[in-house]
Amino acid sequence: MMDTALQIAEKLSAEIQTLDVAGFNDLYAEDVIVWHSYDGVEETKSDNLASLAQLFSLVTKVYYDDIRFTETENGFVQQHNLCGQLKNGAVMPSIPVCMVARVSDGKITRLDEYVDISKFYALFT
Repeated sequence: MMDTALQIAEKLSAEIQTLDVAGFNDLYAEDVIVWHSYDGVEETKSDNLASLAQLFSLVTKVYYDDIRFTETENGFVQQHNLCGQLKNGAVMPSIPVCMVARVSDGKITRLDEYVDISKFYALFT
């Protein structure tokens, strides 16, 4: 049986905590497009998996807090706070995020992520 959009959203939220890009690979369609508001760039599946691997290389823990899911006609909207801890022990500031996802045949086909990551970058300056 194919997962519903909300089940996929829940899996995405759980997968972030594993710090393993393999789970994202399984949730994404082969031709997925991932867009971020902070740079306006549309990433392919391989580009986004590489971006996630880079993020995961900087942290010891990442998780979503205060998660809210809303199913839409063709996917889901997820609002949450991105939280975590860097490898140097610094605690990440809570970063509000809104993701709008399209789902087809049990896979995410497009993910638009609205986030201000300046607080995250500030940890490295």
